[in-house]
Amino acid sequence: MRKTLVGMVAAFATVVVCGASLKADVSTDHSRRTSGLAALKVGDHFVIEPPAAQFVHELDEREHREQIRDWAVLATVARLGATPTQAAASTYELPPARLPYLDDLYTFEYGRGRRVYLGNRVLLFHDAGDPDPVATIGRLADRARMENGKLPVAAEIYVITDRRNDGLIEVARAPDVASAELFSPAYGYVEGDGDTAVHLADWLNRADDLTFARIDPRGHLKLGGRRFAHTRTLGVDVEDVAALYQAHEILNAPRAEARASLRALPRGAQSALDKLDALGATGALTDSSFNSLTKTLASYIPDSMAASSIEAIKKLLKPAPP
Repeated sequence: MRKTLVGMVAAFATVVVCGASLKADVSTDHSRRTSGLAALKVGDHFVIEPPAAQFVHELDEREHREQIRDWAVLATVARLGATPTQAAASTYELPPARLPYLDDLYTFEYGRGRRVYLGNRVLLFHDAGDPDPVATIGRLADRARMENGKLPVAAEIYVITDRRNDGLIEVARAPDVASAELFSPAYGYVEGDGDTAVHLADWLNRADDLTFARIDPRGHLKLGGRRFAHTRTLGVDVEDVAALYQAHEILNAPRAEARASLRALPRGAQSALDKLDALGATGALTDSSFNSLTKTLASYIPDSMAASSIEAIKKLLKPAPP
């Protein structure tokens, strides 16, 4: 199904190169040297004649705009010379057509930005009329780091122009942005410590969004996030964090109490309980695994502890209120 739909879109879409000549030597381009794929030089652009499919006329304005963004990405990947295998790997989450029956196959992307990974290259897209491209690119960089662990030396930037009145979509190559710049104040990024209340308060005063957290080798909490001057979002302060933490402790109290009471069971039961708890926490507990583990538990639980243990297990598996 996926390959068929991609093939249909590729067959319909005609890429027309215009503007700066693409015959220019690109052998020194960083992205070409690192991936072996073709490259558009900075300043180059091309236009796409999107499919004249009937379903497009049935999309509302928002979905139509999102579809144009999707097609711009798919066409760019094709224009860069990706093989079918490379194209499928880099756009496997991107629907070639925003049809209702594809909801079960894809999580449709929404918003002004798109990102795609082509080999070891990271391609970030934003609209030509984006009121805050810095915020769009910064948020895309956060997603790319989350999904890949790190970014290459630089990210390639592409700008999408919606020319539907002309029956076209235009894609232009903008200057690359170094990863170091993407994670700097130039793109609203701030890092700080969260290991003390004072350090946490200082960081929260400088960031609106939390996008990164890790424990460093010394055991200290490191935080990363963003604040965009032109696109502020509602942040939190130390008191908000304390309230959330205390609420979690209160909501989780019955489960903690259940765990404590079950620690009195024999060691063999503990192993089954740990598996039951882990599967329940991740939503991977099936009927068969539940039946198997409860049978194991029953063989270890003394009759005198059976009733109290059953009630504790129910509390343990019951999700905490939202």
